[in-house]
Amino acid sequence: MPAGVPLVPLRKDSEAVFTVPRGKHTPDHGHGSSGLDSGEPTLLERNLTALGSPGAVVSTLIREALPTPIDFEEARDGSLVGSLTGGMPLASRHQPLAEADRWADELDTAHTAFALVLGFGLGYHVRSLVERMRGTGIVVVFEPDLGLLKTVFSRIDCSNWLSPARIRILCDESDERQTTAAWSDFDSQMVAGTKILEHPPSRSRLENHAGAVGSRLSDAVSRARMTISTMLMRSLGTVQNELYNVDHYVGGSGVEALEGTAAGHLGIVVSAGPSLQRNLDLLQDNQLRNRCVIISAQTTLRPLLEAGIRPHYVTALDYHQISRRFYEGLTSEDVSGITLVALPQAHPIIADSWPGAIRWCKALVLDEILGPLAPGFGALPAASTVAHLSYHLARYLGCDPVALIGQDLGFTDGVYYSRGTAIDDVWSTELNPFNTIAMMEWQRIVRHKGMLHRLEDIHGRPILTDDQMLSYLRQFEEFFTLDQQRGLTTIDATEGGVRKVGAEVDSLQSVLTRFAGPAVESMSAVPPAEKTLDASSRGDLEKRFEQLSEDTRRLGELSGETGLLLEQLSNHLADSGISNRLFKQLESKRAEVAGLGEVFTFVDKVNRIGAFKRYLADRRIDVMEASDPLERQALQVERDLVNVRFFEEAAIESGCLLEDARQVLNSGSRSLESESRTRSRLSASVVEVDNRVQEPTNRVVALVPINPTGGGAGSRRTLQYKIGGQKVANLTLTRLASSRRLDQIVVMIPDDFEFELAVDQVEGMVPITIERCGASPFGVEHEAIVSARMFADRCWRGGISGMTVFDEVLAPQSMSELMERQQIDGAVLCGPDWPLVEIHGRGGIDELIDRWRELEGRRPFIFTQAPPGLGGCLVSKKLMTSLAQRNRLATVGSLLGYRPDRPEHDPIVGEGNLTIDPQVRKSLLRAVYDSPRTRYRMQCAIEPILSTRKSFPSKLSSRDIVDQLEFERRGGLPNFTPRHTIIELCTGRLSSGLCSPHREGTIQREAMTQHRFRRIISDLVDSSDAMITLGGVGDPLQHPHCIDFVKMALDAGIRGIHVRTELQCSSERVLELASSGAQIVSVDLNADSRESYRRVMGHDGFDTVIDRIKTLIGARVPLAGQGVGALALPWVVPRIQRRVETMGDIESFYERWQEILGTPVIDAEPGVLSSDQAAGSRLAEASNPERTQIAETFRRMTIFSDGSVPFAELDLLGRGCVGNVDEESVIELWRRVVIARRRALRENGPQSPLVRTFQS
Repeated sequence: MPAGVPLVPLRKDSEAVFTVPRGKHTPDHGHGSSGLDSGEPTLLERNLTALGSPGAVVSTLIREALPTPIDFEEARDGSLVGSLTGGMPLASRHQPLAEADRWADELDTAHTAFALVLGFGLGYHVRSLVERMRGTGIVVVFEPDLGLLKTVFSRIDCSNWLSPARIRILCDESDERQTTAAWSDFDSQMVAGTKILEHPPSRSRLENHAGAVGSRLSDAVSRARMTISTMLMRSLGTVQNELYNVDHYVGGSGVEALEGTAAGHLGIVVSAGPSLQRNLDLLQDNQLRNRCVIISAQTTLRPLLEAGIRPHYVTALDYHQISRRFYEGLTSEDVSGITLVALPQAHPIIADSWPGAIRWCKALVLDEILGPLAPGFGALPAASTVAHLSYHLARYLGCDPVALIGQDLGFTDGVYYSRGTAIDDVWSTELNPFNTIAMMEWQRIVRHKGMLHRLEDIHGRPILTDDQMLSYLRQFEEFFTLDQQRGLTTIDATEGGVRKVGAEVDSLQSVLTRFAGPAVESMSAVPPAEKTLDASSRGDLEKRFEQLSEDTRRLGELSGETGLLLEQLSNHLADSGISNRLFKQLESKRAEVAGLGEVFTFVDKVNRIGAFKRYLADRRIDVMEASDPLERQALQVERDLVNVRFFEEAAIESGCLLEDARQVLNSGSRSLESESRTRSRLSASVVEVDNRVQEPTNRVVALVPINPTGGGAGSRRTLQYKIGGQKVANLTLTRLASSRRLDQIVVMIPDDFEFELAVDQVEGMVPITIERCGASPFGVEHEAIVSARMFADRCWRGGISGMTVFDEVLAPQSMSELMERQQIDGAVLCGPDWPLVEIHGRGGIDELIDRWRELEGRRPFIFTQAPPGLGGCLVSKKLMTSLAQRNRLATVGSLLGYRPDRPEHDPIVGEGNLTIDPQVRKSLLRAVYDSPRTRYRMQCAIEPILSTRKSFPSKLSSRDIVDQLEFERRGGLPNFTPRHTIIELCTGRLSSGLCSPHREGTIQREAMTQHRFRRIISDLVDSSDAMITLGGVGDPLQHPHCIDFVKMALDAGIRGIHVRTELQCSSERVLELASSGAQIVSVDLNADSRESYRRVMGHDGFDTVIDRIKTLIGARVPLAGQGVGALALPWVVPRIQRRVETMGDIESFYERWQEILGTPVIDAEPGVLSSDQAAGSRLAEASNPERTQIAETFRRMTIFSDGSVPFAELDLLGRGCVGNVDEESVIELWRRVVIARRRALRENGPQSPLVRTFQS
């Protein structure tokens, strides 16, 4: 980050810029002439040239515009004034220069470094503002009238102040090229202070534009804050990571041995774009490895290995520890023959996790610290991404040509990631019938919709990309163009994605045939990477770090001493005798600091926050117009005092980092506490760029709300159930009471609940109190939350409308009132049936509280991605008050989900999400002691541990728990009927188009009878948590008794009923459905326009279904809230099938229904329906990951309308069935299905159709 902005010398004769040269600009009184004929012939060009290359686009538009007629005349002060046709003045008719100065004087330039001016007029006000900025800020002028600018620039000389370092002109707020040129380079100025200023004469002319351009600027300022904040965070993170990699770095090998080793051979750079699956299989030929170089980004290593492809190199530069997920579970055998090429600023978790050979690029900071002991590794050009690093490595190896695959740099087919990458594991724990990978991919895109751009892909079709990828694209294009000038060739073999300047487009098959065929000579062997750190070198390094630590300590002392002198100086500036004495002492300190130049440079790199604050202070001084030198000097002393205080802190931090590095050298262990310390320092210091309000973090209480008869996902249960001989609530409270951070535990119960029957004596140091909350701690709307969570009970997030496991235990009205009354600053939420919730380990409740306090309350919500029941969350009092509004938008799901009105990054990548054990995070289970099946599984898994551990429950870790539960989940035959049963009522439906199951041919079966349905339901209810979907091949509403079946299921005790329909029925039928008691109604809409609906559904029913959806929404039972934010039943879920024919509708479909209902679902194209599609017409893959589909098939079963039960969901025709419910019980048939699916998985792997889902 630059320490400041370039200063531009101020003009001494500023008035002369606008003086009318006599005889050159003859005023034209009243003829309406633009004056172009009488203007200086070269004046327009001089002005446009002054805008420089950043203004090239606007300059071209101005040249091509027709001039706007302006009536010019001479003002009293000798300047030109003018009016538009109709008499609208563009400036004061009498003294426009003085008026402009007065207007500019109103701006507080000391606290404004970026000004957006609405209206150029004649430019006098802009000139005055530019000069008041004194070269320390930027002025952007929005002027949509290109003709006006052409006329003014043809008559008035502005060239002396139209420098692109001072001013940019924006004519169209929707033109991405213009907005990028207008403010993309001014993040520091935006953060230092941004204002929008109206030019009074232009106000009426531009009033229709003000809102739009202001919105674009607001988005830019938000991005600037994020960019600067991230830059400050990463600057210290870079230093820390390099130091923490010191043992690997100084004892490892560099890249210099690789230079030129693949000269003249094809290099293939593999990235994780969505098009990767289109040609990845072409690299499976083992002979290719001898004829070309394969370089993989760390994100694509696993997909390559799983496909049997072994790249030569893997690149890494990720600064964050989340990159651990790319290497989890790898062994030395897995990566034999693969070399990791890493930048030293990559997080040390990468080198620690990598089990193979490593080569390092030259360190930015560490080499300076090591001085003469630096190993002298080779350097690669700077890289923003692993893809850039991979490309640079290919060129460093001497590869030519270099071919790119998976390098989409855009959202090909509405997808961000290639399948098989680590994100599949991250998202898999959120997937269920109402949250799909296709949805998550689309949300990942539209969460950044303020940063989206529409470009052209390699096929000439529109494609979305975002600011970040556009920046990466431009960097790539610079590399490609420079290499092209050097005679080198770059080939875009991605077969998708954006078009890239400087790269020729070709298929990978063609590239391999041309440059890696059998005739190509094999490459020479590369010397293996070695570890070289011996005892002598280690001793030298010890001495080096010891000396640096001592010098850093002294530098910190000098900073402190200098601060004391500056404090004295600030009080005695008026006394020349005292101030001169203090100045001499300061000079002495400065001289001693100069002697510590080596560590000064290091500490200055750590002190990026102080440097940024100095920049802010410097510009405030530079814009001063104070005539009193003493006042200016006082400000300088104040600035220096702030600077040395920050430098003193940075010296202390630097000393700690050096000590940590010594520890790493000695033992190889890295201090997690130091990372926490660094995060805390940064979070507490980046106040200038972080406008989040701090909240008190003193008193933190665990809130445990009790529903005596039901679990959070709909199952019936009592808290008197026991595990290991103890009541479940007793175990939960005992585990909570072992916390070292909680101040209190408050159990929130109904007035008539007998607490003593559910809880015995609790051991622990945390006091427990009881809060009676009327009829229930929960409001009536909680019924809708439970319904939204039923089908997502294993998911921490991802229920209908994004509902989370935390919403299951959220009682915001009761909790908000309690927190206010008892002055509770933060509440940890926990269910009474969460006996295994983590307390002390990674992501435990104590760490939640520690993180919240580290962040000083700036994050109102702290959480983990632990499976339900294993992790709590922390909610601030202010956030709880907001949640107490209790509508669909006042839920944790809404807080963490995508909302069209406030798109933002997914919070799982933020500092509010605690990192937990990856095996815990990836687990697909529920650890809540509610339903019979989870109780049985938890008993079988945990009770054996209880018999051997006296310290339970406080010491049992989440990893222990997950390992046992996963083992139990995979073994034995089911003791209960399926959690989810899809019941087909009939095979008839109105649609026959591309999205219809009947597209494969007519499917006919006997319709469901009441007797058969009753038999099925009677078998299902025994588990007390059974859910059913009325769907299948036919539309259930086509069955005359559908509503009767719904009521029959409810009466029997089925907990969750989901009806999946095309809703092509009468309004009366819709009203019956709304009042039937079904909790969820999915509507297979599959389009967002009449034309698309006709194409994919085979008939003109779009208007009908839209009308029926409106009827259904209006007939729902309201529980809380009003309008689009209401919580009501049934949940209405519009769905669209993602396929080639619907891609054009997905954007508008999702935005519309997300805003209205918050529930839209994007379904992947069912595999059974795609068999006749040519491979070239297929979209980038967006089906749910294999592991998720497998897990889903082991918890749900399909029953056809004739009672038969297929082995596979994909078998719509029922060619292979295990039996019929008319003859055997559901549990017996379910066991056969499970046995068959396990066998198929064992023998045929995850590709077996028996473990694939037909629909989400």
